[in-house]
Amino acid sequence: MDDNNEGGSPFHNVMNTSLAGIFEQPGQQELKEYNVKKLYMDAFAAQSTSAGLRFPQVTQAISNAIGNSLYLFYFGHGGINGWAQERILTSTEVQNAHNFSSIYSRFPFVSTITCEFTLWDEPGTNSVGEQFIKLKQESASAMITSSRAIGVDYGRDFTNTFTEYF
Repeated sequence: MDDNNEGGSPFHNVMNTSLAGIFEQPGQQELKEYNVKKLYMDAFAAQSTSAGLRFPQVTQAISNAIGNSLYLFYFGHGGINGWAQERILTSTEVQNAHNFSSIYSRFPFVSTITCEFTLWDEPGTNSVGEQFIKLKQESASAMITSSRAIGVDYGRDFTNTFTEYF
C-alpha cells in the first residue's frame, strides 16, 4: 500500500524497486509461491465526504489483506489514527479484522514507513498500531513501525535494506 506523492520521487517507486528486485524477478523459482499485490489510491475512485476524501475500495482491500497476507507493508502519510489523511486504515478496520477462526488463522507481519502509527512511548495514547498488535485474536503477528516522525529518505533506505534481507 502506498500514499500519494508530495514532491520528490513517488513513494511507490520505493516499493516497486524493492519488491521487483526481490519478489518479481522473471524465473525466480525460490519465491514463486509469493503473490505480490500492490494498491495505489489513485487507481481507485474517491468519494467526497464531509470529513474529506475517502477510498472505500482501498479500505476494503486492506481489510481483506489483513486476513490473507503474510506481509502487509505501508509507505506513506499516517499517524496515531491510521494510514493516510483519507483514513484508509483506522481502528474500525483493525477492530473488525477477521483473520482468526476455527478453520484458519493468518496473522500478517506488518511494516510501515509512516509517522507515529505506534506511539509506544506515550501511555495515554492508544494508537491504531498499538491496537493492531494488542488484539487477542485478530492481530498482527509482529510489527516494525515508527513511533515518531520519519523522513522519506530514511524510509527509502530502510525499505530497501529490510526488503533485501526479508
